[in-house]
Amino acid sequence: MKIFWQRWDDLMNQSPKLAEPRNRIKHRSSSILIWGLVYYFGHRYEESINECKKTVALDPTFFVAHQYMGLSYVQLGMHKEARTSFEKAVNASNRSPLIRAEYAYAVALSGDATKAQTELAELIEISNQKYLSAYHIAAIYVALKDNVHALEWLDKAYHDRADWMIFLKVDPRFTAFTQIKNLSDSCAA
Repeated sequence: MKIFWQRWDDLMNQSPKLAEPRNRIKHRSSSILIWGLVYYFGHRYEESINECKKTVALDPTFFVAHQYMGLSYVQLGMHKEARTSFEKAVNASNRSPLIRAEYAYAVALSGDATKAQTELAELIEISNQKYLSAYHIAAIYVALKDNVHALEWLDKAYHDRADWMIFLKVDPRFTAFTQIKNLSDSCAA
């Protein structure tokens, strides 16, 4: 991944024309947000946060920007900022179960396991009534250091063909977890 980013930076610095399309779309919040997600998956959290802040400046109610900003804050160990971002995302998303799952992940990593488990129980109940990606439930279990349940929910996400499964190997929430031999083997298939 590090080599990718070195080559990316070299390419952007060598050819300003390649960066032009990005510069022309700065006014579109969804376009800026894409960069926030790219930087997040590239483990470039400060840059992700900066891109998300640009999006929020254009549209403070765009909950996905708060979501990705929260994920980046978590990876930097900035738990208070992460929880604040997720609280804004939860409110702006009309309490979306997916955003609540991201919030529960952040709560677990901030050290409030009781609150995270309460959220998790509610989310599992919701998932019995309507769709909530098992991938996001698995992330909460990873944050709670419950690898057995995390693997069960990742298996469910795989069988459900959860869209976020394509990010499993680059999603920082699962970095340590994907090094488990059985999971690494199943992801390689």
